[in-house]
Amino acid sequence: MPHNIQLIIFDLGRVMVDICNDWQEAASRADVTLPMEDYLQAHEQINGPLLTAMETGQIDINVFTQSISKLVNKPASEIKSAFLKWLKAPMPGMVELVKDLKTKGYQTACLSNTSHMHWDMMLDPTSEHYLALDQIFDYPYASHIIGIMKPDSGIYDYVEEQTGKKPSQIMFFDDNVANIEAAKSRGWHATLITQDKPVTQQVQAQLSAIEK
Repeated sequence: MPHNIQLIIFDLGRVMVDICNDWQEAASRADVTLPMEDYLQAHEQINGPLLTAMETGQIDINVFTQSISKLVNKPASEIKSAFLKWLKAPMPGMVELVKDLKTKGYQTACLSNTSHMHWDMMLDPTSEHYLALDQIFDYPYASHIIGIMKPDSGIYDYVEEQTGKKPSQIMFFDDNVANIEAAKSRGWHATLITQDKPVTQQVQAQLSAIEK
């Protein structure tokens, strides 16, 4: 490799696997009803302290859904059903792309803000969401295991310490602007993934640029 990149890191949602855009879409896929007005009233709590607690491993899916149930006055079972449907299909070609990177001598990692339930689904060979995370990535990292979420600087510290890589040796792909900016501030080569073109195309463009 005629460059300094040694480790390529991928977010999961909207990078490796497609996900719902909002709770309404997830509820529709689960065939349950979560009225928008109820959700909006609880939005700050759901996407603030509750989601943070679950995605840093402080609470499990049952506590998470029961807490939301009390806020929106809907059965916890229906909320859990919607959450199970949050993940959609793997992004076309991305598993193959990651495998190919390893044959070229790169190390690979994922770094995701996620929950134990979604993580387990992506590790389950019987699941339609199976991504073989523990096989295609040299370093499979998740916020609920580390206990820190992006874009907190601590999670980037953790990756550098665990992998032994310098910021200049890391390339990172994520669909969240705040996560990308935090990575760039450390010196990572970070690229924002958008939804207007295939993810594989965006990743390949960046790889082509550094391999010239």
